[in-house]
Amino acid sequence: MDIYQEVLSFHQTKLKEAHEKIKEYFSLAFDLKIDIEVLANKIEELSFLREEIQYHSRMILSLNSEQSNL
Repeated sequence: MDIYQEVLSFHQTKLKEAHEKIKEYFSLAFDLKIDIEVLANKIEELSFLREEIQYHSRMILSLNSEQSNL
């Protein structure tokens, strides 16, 4: 193999390695995006649960207060 072929092969290999790394990073970024979306949904669910807990707590306090007044 002449020097031209060796240098060409070297650069083609490095280009291919870089391309594979880019694909890997995009895959990781996509997975991270999904994880962030799942986390955001869970945070939203927690907010609804907090509101639900507050509502039911108020109802229990109200019922207890009414029961005490009887």
